[in-house]
Formats: sequence, C-alpha cells, structure tokens
Amino acid sequence: MVRYTTSLWQEQRGKPYYRIQTTDPAVARKLRRRTTFKLVGYGVNKSIWIFGGTYSTPQKAKLSLQRLTGQKVKKDTVAGGFVAETYPILNP
Repeated sequence: MVRYTTSLWQEQRGKPYYRIQTTDPAVARKLRRRTTFKLVGYGVNKSIWIFGGTYSTPQKAKLSLQRLTGQKVKKDTVAGGFVAETYPILNP
C-alpha cells in the first residue's frame, strides 16, 4: 500500500520560518492555495514538494500540519520536527 509522508520543521530555532515537505499530492494542492506558503522546491523524477512559510509558534505549526493532513502528528526525534502519514483515498 502506498503511504505518503508530510514533514514539518523549523529552519532555525527561535525564528518563525518553517518548511513543509510532502509526497502527498492532496497536501501539496492545499499548500499551493495558501498565500502564506510558497513552493521553494520540488522533485523532478519523484513526487515531492517543499514549501516555505511562517508560523508564530511551534504549537501553531503542529496544529496546522494536523489540519492539513487530517492525521495525528508525531514528533520526529531524529530531525527535530513533526511527521504525519497519509494514505491515498481509493474510490470504487
């Protein structure tokens, strides 16, 4: 089964700049519609998008990631950010 991942991390501690990296096309579409986030990188041979934007606090960033994905957000202990996993919706 295909599994998409969406990651969020703070660029520099204490600064309001964040990055969101996703392999989920639905999350990428939602982020493209937001005026507060800009596409800063994408994969050429792979479906991956990286967006840059600002949040006032890490808690608001985590809540936003949860709303974007509709899933529970887990803390990534290795990278120091947050990760959410999503699965494609299969229509019969």
